[in-house]
Amino acid sequence: MTEKKIERRRVVAAVAAYAFLIVLSIVFLWNRRLYNLKPAYIMNVACDIFGMSIGYVLYISCLIDVKRMGVEQRFFLILLNVTFMGLFTDACAWMVDGIPALRILNLLDNMFYYMCGSIGAVVFWFYMVSWFRTERRSIRIISTVFQISLAVSLLLIFMSLFTGHYFTVDADGVYARGPYSALSTVYASLVMLITLLVAFLARKKLAFYQLVAVFLYALAPVAAAMLSVFVYGLSLTYAAVMLVIVLMYCVLTITQSRSRAVADRDLAIATAIQEGMLPTDFSSVTDRLPADICASMHAAKEVGGDFYDFFMTDDDHLGFVIGDVSGKGVPASLFMAVTKTLIKDHVLLTGTPAEAMTQVNERLCENNPRDLFVTCWLGVLDCKTGRLTYVNAGHNAPVFLRADGEAFYLQETVEPQFMLAGFPGFEYEQEEITLNPGDAVYLYTDGVTEAKNEEDAFFGEERLLALMNELSDRKPGSVVEAVGSRVAVFRGKAEQFDDITMLQVMFDKPAD
Repeated sequence: MTEKKIERRRVVAAVAAYAFLIVLSIVFLWNRRLYNLKPAYIMNVACDIFGMSIGYVLYISCLIDVKRMGVEQRFFLILLNVTFMGLFTDACAWMVDGIPALRILNLLDNMFYYMCGSIGAVVFWFYMVSWFRTERRSIRIISTVFQISLAVSLLLIFMSLFTGHYFTVDADGVYARGPYSALSTVYASLVMLITLLVAFLARKKLAFYQLVAVFLYALAPVAAAMLSVFVYGLSLTYAAVMLVIVLMYCVLTITQSRSRAVADRDLAIATAIQEGMLPTDFSSVTDRLPADICASMHAAKEVGGDFYDFFMTDDDHLGFVIGDVSGKGVPASLFMAVTKTLIKDHVLLTGTPAEAMTQVNERLCENNPRDLFVTCWLGVLDCKTGRLTYVNAGHNAPVFLRADGEAFYLQETVEPQFMLAGFPGFEYEQEEITLNPGDAVYLYTDGVTEAKNEEDAFFGEERLLALMNELSDRKPGSVVEAVGSRVAVFRGKAEQFDDITMLQVMFDKPAD
């Protein structure tokens, strides 16, 4: 089973669990009958079910945001889940109260209700700290203290099942507050107050609406909890928390939307720049040389690390190159731009692939803080004689297509050579092969052979070579189009995880 299917099942299970608990609460309420409940109980249960319904919609919205934006919302989702369970346990507590046969259920339900308060306060602390993106020692110490003290708080709540210091349920199934019930809110209140203090001290790192959300989340449940201490039968703490979470979600959405808008703008610019760097005017070569050429690049993201290039080094020689930068996204695309420029400049300067690659490798190794590297294949074709001089720097072996119909992988006879930017001081060696009229060289990146279908199977080198031997039309444009279509069909609905780049050069193109 693929990771995507597993994640989909988890989401479906979570959404189904939310819906089940809401329906279960309604069924409990129906079986208990409204006329058997006090008006205050009915109001509390109604508020709890309404709050759970809001949480259900909010949870689905968060999952959509994660899929659409790829935004990490782990602590927010945990906070939402804890609040939802607080509402559910509160609703159940009112509906099972006074039923002797359900005394044990009443005890357990109230235990979880009390625990949700402590857990929610600590999760909110971690959620707020995630906004800061800080590694300060003081924050780490406070977080550690909160985790340890949370274990103590939960233990005290559990012990109340036997000692009754926070709550009791008598033989008739009636819930009552224990002598130290008010102390059960102390831990959560202290965590909230410390969270407020830290947020105030770090207010410069927060937008105004973020700071308001922090204070509302901390003060609203505390106020509701203090009110419930003095007014028995009133339990609106988690309903208040859920309403504030809705506000926090709006704040989170605003923050994400702004960040996403900026990122989308920057990526659009980067995509346009990258597309502009890759040559697409094949006629600039085909009109001047006895050669045919075609290339394509489909990035897995908006920008990618794959590249290709072709250029005339003089009136009779054609240089062409394909490469794959490690990594994805903007860093890889920037490294790609530098590498592509350096290769072309040094080929034009030196005229030989080996010397050009040696010098480019030195330049790339000089300043490479991210430790990126590039697999690359560079060739220079003498369009008078068909002599092809090339260097393979750790790249996939190209497919050589003979005019007589044979297709095979072009294997190097020299020792395997390092990728660019991988090892300073490396001296590259070049090899030669002669192309006859109609012969072609097909270059590609590993996005072709490592394309996965929904069963996690690779397209593979054998399937690629078999396709090459099947093709009757081996003109570069036809081959590039055929491989792209076959890979797309093979992948099906599976996501494209790597850039797919192809380039083919045919010597002495046949007449149409």
